[in-house]
Amino acid sequence: MKNIKIILIILNIIFGFIIYYSINNDDLDVYKLQQDITDLSNVHKIDILSNDNQISISKKNHNWIISSPLTWDADNYSISNFQTIFAHLRFTEIFSVNELAERGEIIDDYGITKKSPSIILYTQKNKRTITLGKKTRDLMNIYCMVENSNTETNKIWRVSEEIINLIKTPFKDWADTRLIKCGLYQIDNITASFKSNNNSTTTTKLIKRKNEWFFDEPFKAKANNDQVRFLINNILSEQIMEFDERTDDNSTIIDIEKNWVLHFIINESTGKQEFKVSETFKDNSIPFRLCKSSYSSHLLKIEDKFLTNFSNWSTKLRERNIFQIDTKKIFKLKIVNKYNNFELIKSDINNWIIKTEDGKSLIGDFEKISSLIQNLNGIEIKEFLSFNPTQNELKSINNFENN
Repeated sequence: MKNIKIILIILNIIFGFIIYYSINNDDLDVYKLQQDITDLSNVHKIDILSNDNQISISKKNHNWIISSPLTWDADNYSISNFQTIFAHLRFTEIFSVNELAERGEIIDDYGITKKSPSIILYTQKNKRTITLGKKTRDLMNIYCMVENSNTETNKIWRVSEEIINLIKTPFKDWADTRLIKCGLYQIDNITASFKSNNNSTTTTKLIKRKNEWFFDEPFKAKANNDQVRFLINNILSEQIMEFDERTDDNSTIIDIEKNWVLHFIINESTGKQEFKVSETFKDNSIPFRLCKSSYSSHLLKIEDKFLTNFSNWSTKLRERNIFQIDTKKIFKLKIVNKYNNFELIKSDINNWIIKTEDGKSLIGDFEKISSLIQNLNGIEIKEFLSFNPTQNELKSINNFENN
């Protein structure tokens, strides 16, 4: 009798292990199926089809590039967001497509047709197509069909409704909307040319030398570093309002290669970027401009006010401080006027000597000389009268001083 009880206990334990591992294996199978669908680690291309529109994104040299409806850099945040949402989608297998006939159903009963929106994921070994149907009865999920090119069995699944947000993401939200693709400190020079109604052009060029900015055209002079950096930051922050799928070649709006009003060039550490900007257009009373870049044949819609960044550089960016004296580096200051001449010479860090024109040496007042240097540094140009003065203009200034 005892032997029978022991045998029954052993059998119960064995059956318990069998049931446990059976359930556990089922869970593992479900988990593996889920992972097979949502794993994007080996995906090198994504197609999103909806309402006869297609967005194609391909991975090239670790970067994601949009190839349809036009070629453009993809936004890294948008790609990361897609990967995160897709990885957390919950797929639940219902049955295979082959079982539909046995159930007296057709695939259209689940809202899945040839025109249904779909996501296609490409790897080296497989092409997985997820075709969406209608919502499930609980309105919490979406019916979908999953097809794999490396298997013959297509299956019907339930998937989290968040997948709809991925399908509905517009092209602009996938694209990198920066107009200019470089950083502030990468820029070596920037040139802006305006074209007037009579086709004459005026050009201004700024160049950087040892992290200091200077005018190179139409005159040579020191620019205000802070003002230039602030301006370039504004230019670099410009975002594309809308992408026009037409190229400049087939546009009926404007031949921007010839009819630009602003042409600006940015030379930076990795190459040159060139832009041509049109006159103002209006769409539903909203003003905008078209822009053509050297890195794409497509026209871009940008804000009308973007051009204000390029106006009056000669006045706005010119260095207005006449003196920029560094009190730690200066060792001599010579003052000349029509009454007398003298020199201020720094003998050590806190002492100055005054040398007069007749050769006398006096001890200078440190506080007063420091105040003088501070006042000199505070002198600003009120108005620029001429950027490249002629000899006659210089003579008239001398005559004015003599009077």
